Amino acid sequence: MIRGRGLSALALGVTGALIAALATGCTSGEGTAGQTSFCWGTLSGGDAAKMSVRPLERYASDDDDLKSPYLVHCKVGAGMSDKGAMRDLEFTLVLGSVTGQFSVWRMADDIAGYSPFRGAVDGVPGWVNRKMAGVLLPSACEKSLQVGGPPYLRIEANNDQEDTWKDGKLQERMAAVLMKAATGVTEKLHCSAPSFTVPKTVPELVEPRPLDPGAACGLPGFAPLRPSAPAFEEYVTPGDARLWSCAIRFPDDPDGVVNFTVTQDPRLTWFFPDEGPGRTVLTCSGRRTLLQSDRFDRSDAMSGAEHVRPREELSAAFEKAVRESSLC
Repeated sequence: MIRGRGLSALALGVTGALIAALATGCTSGEGTAGQTSFCWGTLSGGDAAKMSVRPLERYASDDDDLKSPYLVHCKVGAGMSDKGAMRDLEFTLVLGSVTGQFSVWRMADDIAGYSPFRGAVDGVPGWVNRKMAGVLLPSACEKSLQVGGPPYLRIEANNDQEDTWKDGKLQERMAAVLMKAATGVTEKLHCSAPSFTVPKTVPELVEPRPLDPGAACGLPGFAPLRPSAPAFEEYVTPGDARLWSCAIRFPDDPDGVVNFTVTQDPRLTWFFPDEGPGRTVLTCSGRRTLLQSDRFDRSDAMSGAEHVRPREELSAAFEKAVRESSLC
């Protein structure tokens, strides 16, 4: 009987250890110890599992060299296949550099992925959209990396998580994992900044709404469309002027035809020191405030570009509306 109790206790101990290991995603199917940290040592097993709709038995990451001169990737999934591909790929982190420094909107396309709708991450120059989120790293990190420009870190959900997680749950998880990895990267590279921290609030995913022709983007008196224009829809970020944007598009158009941004985040306004085409610098509540409008002259009928006012009129009308709004 004593021997039986000993074996039972041993079995319970082994089972408990296995369950604990599976909960953190750190065992392999072969019974060998799996990874305990992921993506250059910035994420834990719990962080890796946070992006899984159905938890994997084992988690592994395939990390590029953090200081590679090319795009740097970290892929997280169930482990590498015999063909060198990540099985059950859950998400990818991408470290790169901003190339489109023409407007804040196009910089956001680089940082957080191309999208007509995005929400701002609280406190940092970053955004979330349907399946991606990204943040611009502190300027000191550019010297530590070899990416050739202002560096960013982006997360991409790769396992159709948006089909299951609705009402902002995916965006919440992407932002949490992204900022955990981003703050870890800055610490490893000794380029962290006091203001660069994990946000306390969850970014809201911007949803479409009908455009009011006389108060577009929620700005009273702002009319970016011609009087004969049909119904358009708009995507407006909630919040203040730190990272505000409004995208206007024809219903069912995947790209959008015009967008407007108001930016006070100094990490972004620094790239645009002077006024220029489609760009105005104001002082709002004592802060340097960058206004930009970006009109895409597309010829396809889906865009509805013929219904949008000319560039010069757009910029002037937008500046006037912002000056008279709560954004300024």
